[in-house]
Amino acid sequence: MSRLASSSARRAAATQRRRVSAINTVHTHHGHPPPGRSETARRRLDTTRAARIDRLAPLLHRRAAELLTTGCPSGLFGRRDALVLVLAVTGMPFAQLVRLRRGDVTVDAGTLVATTDGERFCLPPEAGSAGESPAVAVFRRWAEIQAFLDQYPNTDLLAQHLTDPVEVEQGQLTDRQARQPLLPPIDRWGHLPLVPQPMTAQSIAVLVRDHLSGRVRARTPLPLRKQRDRDDDLLVTLETEVHLDPHYYERGIAARRHARDRLDGLADVFDDIEDQADRLLDDLLSILDNL
Repeated sequence: MSRLASSSARRAAATQRRRVSAINTVHTHHGHPPPGRSETARRRLDTTRAARIDRLAPLLHRRAAELLTTGCPSGLFGRRDALVLVLAVTGMPFAQLVRLRRGDVTVDAGTLVATTDGERFCLPPEAGSAGESPAVAVFRRWAEIQAFLDQYPNTDLLAQHLTDPVEVEQGQLTDRQARQPLLPPIDRWGHLPLVPQPMTAQSIAVLVRDHLSGRVRARTPLPLRKQRDRDDDLLVTLETEVHLDPHYYERGIAARRHARDRLDGLADVFDDIEDQADRLLDDLLSILDNL
């Protein structure tokens, strides 16, 4: 009896998938987003996948909370990777996750909302909690980094900020900033791409897998370059005396006049060399013709 029920359930699920596929085709043909690709539909059609995501969600949240938020480059990687992990809790496919732009993620009444391909993924506050979702703080920590780089696009200054954080004003994004990738790659020295580009779906898959398995390698702290005070630099500049040679221009004019006199016949020498080269070439061609 149980086998019969299981077989009937599989046939019913297959029938639903065919129906959803047909609906998706019609919507796509008319230029509308396919509703069957939404996370809600996926969870209904693939209960095994939904159960796996629900099972991994607490672990993803815990791993995100354990990541460092200060120090360079550990704090830089930690803030970005934490956002990747909490967004993975939504069940968003990695191919969609890498398409997220800075303007696609917002905070609405304590809920983190990510919109991509016309679909909304939400991370609401915990049940019974009157505060914000923990994912909101994770998002704001990474948004702070991107806001800092908007104002100071310098890795050394960013390293100073991650070591001794200061408050960064996060205003309204410009249209250009809103179109920039939310999750860019970071090299081992803590540099982000000069031309904004997103991570790849494969790199995000590897990142999530490594965090879940605890195989993420430790980041070696980078030495901080000592930043000199601008006032000190200005003081040194002002106190440095510059002695100008009063005969500077006369010596320069004399040097140019001397060079002109010495090189006066150089053009005739080059013309003579060119004539000799032409005669040698003619002689060589004559010899080759007589062979």
